Amino acid sequence: MDPQTPPKTGMSTGVILGIVGGATLLVVAILIGVLVALIATNEGGKTTRGGTNDTSLRGSTDVENDDSDFNDLATYKTSSFLFRYPSAWKEKDLSNQTTIIGGTVPDGQAVITSSSGDSDVIIEYTYNKGSETKVDKDKARSAMKTALESQRATTSAQLQYYRESSGHGCAQDAQYTSQPVYMEKGDLIGYVYGYKCLSYYGPVEGVYGVWYDAHGAQHRLLVSSLEEYWSENETGLQAILNSAQAL
Repeated sequence: MDPQTPPKTGMSTGVILGIVGGATLLVVAILIGVLVALIATNEGGKTTRGGTNDTSLRGSTDVENDDSDFNDLATYKTSSFLFRYPSAWKEKDLSNQTTIIGGTVPDGQAVITSSSGDSDVIIEYTYNKGSETKVDKDKARSAMKTALESQRATTSAQLQYYRESSGHGCAQDAQYTSQPVYMEKGDLIGYVYGYKCLSYYGPVEGVYGVWYDAHGAQHRLLVSSLEEYWSENETGLQAILNSAQAL
């Protein structure tokens, strides 16, 4: 369950509450499972194909893990958001794929997989542009907390429905590993949770976060891993989600 994408012009209190509290992000069509179109935003707020992989953070130890992958980081960055991931991992070229979310093509998406080229890890990031003017922060907090309460009331069947077409894709037995909790980082206002399920690839675990930034742009970041890989690299995988920042 996600708050619906804000409009691209200024938003009133009622609109924000309606968007965040009452709507569910619905994947209505997806081609080849979780593979999605790669479109990242440029500095002018418009969209271009291809993300920006700023490798200036390589060598950072922000993500501590026994796996050497997590000791050498790259940064995926749009004009308003970034997160860090192991630099050896590969960003998929999905420019010929089509995904429709909530009835519209999102402004930007990226899928990154582990360096082995198999399905051990899938990082899925989706971005929708917000308004030209800033959104009142107190109103945004109130609206997101309303959405959080709705997410906490989600049943196992509903959670499976929301996660069946993202990450590895939940097929059955979806459940929380950590309950949804409010998370505010700088201009990011949202919530995060952990989950596990039986996917089309086998048992998986994952973490998911959804945030609005100062302009009401919506950012969704999911890190999904096969269960065995997760148990060996949980700290590093969790740190990918925790590295999310607004720009």
